[in-house]
Amino acid sequence: MSAPGTIEGIILEASRVTKLPISVLLSKSRVYAVARPRQAMILVLQERTNLSTPQIAARLGLGDHSTVIHGVRKAKQIATTNPDFAALIDRLRDAEPLGPLALADLAQEMPEEVAAAIAYSLRRKTRRKG
Repeated sequence: MSAPGTIEGIILEASRVTKLPISVLLSKSRVYAVARPRQAMILVLQERTNLSTPQIAARLGLGDHSTVIHGVRKAKQIATTNPDFAALIDRLRDAEPLGPLALADLAQEMPEEVAAAIAYSLRRKTRRKG
């Protein structure tokens, strides 16, 4: 199991850095500006958690493990030639793990849309596991 809140902390940091709403980051969009940050997120999740690729796919709503494998490979490939992308990965690696209380505190400070997206995403992921 991952450290408490690690997944949420990385997702939140990706949203902050890219200025994309969490709902967009977790969408199925293949648009470059959305797919690249998502791939960076996937790479860091694989590095910072001991979740399997199927578990990461399930938590992010990505379909199956092959999407995670592709995202990791693509992120590593792009990071070797794109310093901005490598910097994004480094920033996500440095993201602080957030526990449930920290998320609740952040929800009070963040726009309502972002807080709702986090809450919806967490509820949706939990229901799928059942």
